[in-house]
Amino acid sequence: MKSKRPDDTAMIELSLDHDGRAPLYRQIVDRVWLHVIEGILDPGTRLPTVRQLAVHLGVHLDTVAKAYQQLEKLGVVHSRPGEGTFVGLQAPRQAEIERQKRIEEICRVAVEDAHAVGATVEDLVGVLREMRHSPKREEA
Repeated sequence: MKSKRPDDTAMIELSLDHDGRAPLYRQIVDRVWLHVIEGILDPGTRLPTVRQLAVHLGVHLDTVAKAYQQLEKLGVVHSRPGEGTFVGLQAPRQAEIERQKRIEEICRVAVEDAHAVGATVEDLVGVLREMRHSPKREEA
């Protein structure tokens, strides 16, 4: 459910599972997308600012910012600098949806494999940073 605020911004009523397996930003993405699909949030509706929604949900600003970025990549919302974030009219591109699913699967497998050998997510992130900054290695 949404409620209109005096500045015509829709305050989104979302419940997050802080103890769940899904990251909080992903829960926000999924619930906002569902609100759009179900018609709870109409095209053109202005969403709360990152700060407003973070305070409302009791999460870090970066969590909401990441969710909004994902929603924008998926075509669910669009941002207008100086005006805000609005529910978009364009449907998410199937290619982007499939790409995101593939990346999530790669990460899930990497985390599971890392845990199996006693490594942490932080270890994985460190290796990824090194890979990003080192020259591409050629296979022999």
